[in-house]
Amino acid sequence: MKMIFAVLLLGSMVSCARFVPMQATTHELGSKRGMSCSTYIVGIHTGGKNHIYDAAKSKGITRISAVDHRQTGIFPFYWKDCTFVSGE
Repeated sequence: MKMIFAVLLLGSMVSCARFVPMQATTHELGSKRGMSCSTYIVGIHTGGKNHIYDAAKSKGITRISAVDHRQTGIFPFYWKDCTFVSGE
């Protein structure tokens, strides 16, 4: 019984990372790369914004060439969503 509980506990604490290219434009890939992140603990938003606008604003990007999204964490306890913007 203890072994089953231990396997279920360890199985629920899976660490993962997922990187997804979301959008690209016809603009050339710029030299600037902005990032904006949100964090979650047990499904509750604890801070930050992972919006395209905020990521572009963080580095002064006015012409967006690509948008990417990354999720990392230990599901279901903690995870972080980040949006990356490239451009000029």
